[in-house]
Amino acid sequence: MFPLSEEKLSFLEIAKYWSREIRPPASRDELLATLEAAWWRGEVVGKSPRTRLQLLQIMFGLRESQSYQGIVFVTPNDLGRPVGTGLKDDEAKVVDLSPRINVPGETDHWTEDACAAAFSELARAPSVQHFPIASPVLASIELAREEFFTWIERRGFHAPTFWNAANVSEYRTGAPGRPSSSHLVEAELDRRISSGTRSGSAAKEAESLADWLKSTHPKLPPMTKKTILNRFRIKIRGHVNARN
Repeated sequence: MFPLSEEKLSFLEIAKYWSREIRPPASRDELLATLEAAWWRGEVVGKSPRTRLQLLQIMFGLRESQSYQGIVFVTPNDLGRPVGTGLKDDEAKVVDLSPRINVPGETDHWTEDACAAAFSELARAPSVQHFPIASPVLASIELAREEFFTWIERRGFHAPTFWNAANVSEYRTGAPGRPSSSHLVEAELDRRISSGTRSGSAAKEAESLADWLKSTHPKLPPMTKKTILNRFRIKIRGHVNARN
């Protein structure tokens, strides 16, 4: 029955239900592409079987397979297949319009910051069109209700009715006993752990996470550096003390 009351929905589920009511009209695949783009850009984190850096590394490793011929990876030492073919004057020139994904060399040296351009380029390349083999992975990413509606508001979309948003306003108050933003902070911390991105000491990492929450989710209850450090002390210290 509608509205749905689940705490989390996958990209595919969101796109399917949202397509029934969004105005101007948009198809399920168009909305999936919008959600994918938000994930690649870091606008939403969600719960994913792979971080965006891990998925990018897998895609790069399989770049020679037929499944990824819809995009072209470009490194400092490899410009990828040519944009145009060298045909004779009396033949039509063939232009390869496949999205070109710029990455910083071999994967051992990749970080989230170094791959920012690649993420931005992938946000403009819907998987259904360019690399459908990865579509099921992206479609399975789950968004918490609060994160979805916060993103909807930030992007200026009209709030849909398929998902029950009754508790979202309560979530945003930060009142005692109500849900906090800690699951979003932990998801971002897990992403940084997976990508090897560090801010220095444990205190600096906690401060960076507090700043990230404030800038990325300004409508949600903030968390102080001290609160983050106390709640995730073991995980943060393990992260900042890990060897490169």
